[in-house]
Amino acid sequence: MGGVRPDFVRATLSPPTAIRTYISLMLKFGLRPAGLSDDPNDFVLRCNGVDVGRCYLRYLTSDEKKWSWSIYIGIHVKRTVEGVPLAGYANSLDLAKQQFQEAFGRLYEEGVVALPDR
Repeated sequence: MGGVRPDFVRATLSPPTAIRTYISLMLKFGLRPAGLSDDPNDFVLRCNGVDVGRCYLRYLTSDEKKWSWSIYIGIHVKRTVEGVPLAGYANSLDLAKQQFQEAFGRLYEEGVVALPDR
C-alpha cells in the first residue's frame, strides 16, 4: 500500500475522506489493449489485475472524437449510486481514466462492484 498505514489515514482525515483515501490506496488501476481488433485506441481497464471496464476512442462526427469509457456491471446488480455514472466521455485518454477511476472507486466504496480475492 505504498507505506501508508490505514490507522494513520483514519486518524488524520474525516471519516468519509479517510474511507475514500484508504480505498484509493487499495485499488491499483491499469489498462491493456483490448485485442478485439487492430485498433490501437481500444483498451480494457483493469483494477487489481481484474478487467473492470473498457475505454476506446469513439468518432462522434467526422471531425469530433472523444474517449468513451464504461464500467463492467453484471446483470445481477440491482442498484447504482446516485450521481455516479457507469459510463462517460472525455477529451483525452488521461481524463477518461481519471473519470473511470473516480466512478469505480465510489461504486466499490458503496459495495455496488466488488473484486475477487486474489
